[in-house]
Amino acid sequence: MADSVQTFRNRETNLCLDDSNEHGLRTFHCNGLNYQKWNVHRWNDGTLQLRNIHTGGCLGAYKHPNGTWVPEVGTCRASQAYSWYSRRVSGGIRLYSEVIDTRCLWGDGHYVAGGRAVHLNGCIGGYEPYATIWF
Repeated sequence: MADSVQTFRNRETNLCLDDSNEHGLRTFHCNGLNYQKWNVHRWNDGTLQLRNIHTGGCLGAYKHPNGTWVPEVGTCRASQAYSWYSRRVSGGIRLYSEVIDTRCLWGDGHYVAGGRAVHLNGCIGGYEPYATIWF
């Protein structure tokens, strides 16, 4: 399957997944610029690699020294830390980290750099049920 370029808009905030050297990973008002475009490569096992068009970095998950898992954009590697599962749900998709599949990309964090922080949180429920849904 050929790679595709996609934008990921959060169902809760209507903001787009955005990465830049200046502000890092966040959600931001959708504007169609390369900061918000992601090259999606599907591996043979069905997982996805999401490479930002502007920065060239890949979306991954890493374990913070305090024990929490956080999303990051870093050097692309063929590893579980930089692989995601996409599952269709009502209203869009959820992106599950392959390295910790009980956590989904969550797009409604605290305000940061004119946008919102991105986290890895529980995939279902909570007080913002659409924060883990992207379209």
